[in-house]
Amino acid sequence: MEVQPLTAQVGLPPCTEILGALVIVGIGTAIKFHSGKVVPSPRWASKAGLEWLWRLLHEPRTVWRRALVCGPQFMALSLLDLIRHKSKTQA
Repeated sequence: MEVQPLTAQVGLPPCTEILGALVIVGIGTAIKFHSGKVVPSPRWASKAGLEWLWRLLHEPRTVWRRALVCGPQFMALSLLDLIRHKSKTQA
């Protein structure tokens, strides 16, 4: 079953109990890559860490929010968490 990212985050955890599964893995876009529906990024883009940019240019409607809103927000919160953690360990 393929579900959208937010649906997967909210909906998959309760499924572990219902299905009696120990682990449920969200596979994201893997199905689209393997079916050929989505063109994977070129090797140079992947090696340079620019796969997100490739996907943004080729799938703007699907990727824009994750690439331009959620990504920077995640990085900022992670940095704040790291700073807080370091300040607690030094005190």
